[in-house]
Amino acid sequence: MTLLLIATRNQHKLDEFRHLLGPRFRYRSLADFANSPHVVEDADIVAITEAHLAYFDAIGAVGPTATEE
Repeated sequence: MTLLLIATRNQHKLDEFRHLLGPRFRYRSLADFANSPHVVEDADIVAITEAHLAYFDAIGAVGPTATEE
């Protein structure tokens, strides 16, 4: 299974990626690594992340169907 490292400490943001992309990945965030650098998550970063999430949704890269769960 492919590991995705989401460069955030925001659990809600990690959950959004998990919801959209489904169980085909293992998910980790910066919070999982004690020595990871601090990442500024300001309004610009939030807007970019929201745009990426909207893109994943638009292309159909969403979570599993009910039969896959």
